[in-house]
Amino acid sequence: MKEKLTCSYCGAELTEATAQHFDGVTMCEECLDAKTVTCDNCGKRIWKDLAEGDEGLTICHYCYEYEYVNCEDCGRLLHRDN
Repeated sequence: MKEKLTCSYCGAELTEATAQHFDGVTMCEECLDAKTVTCDNCGKRIWKDLAEGDEGLTICHYCYEYEYVNCEDCGRLLHRDN
């Protein structure tokens, strides 16, 4: 017997083909899109509430710590290579 899959957030019934698994949580595609984002720098999927960055850039904590700095004058986020 197949295990019944449900979205951990909205409770929608899922099939193995429609279930999205992230960080140990099973979700539907809509909840995955609502609760997570991908880092604009490295492409890693992260929880939306853990994202760093500014209005034009979403990055993971690792990229924020090791690849970006904030401008001392305006606070804008800049890649260390620039």
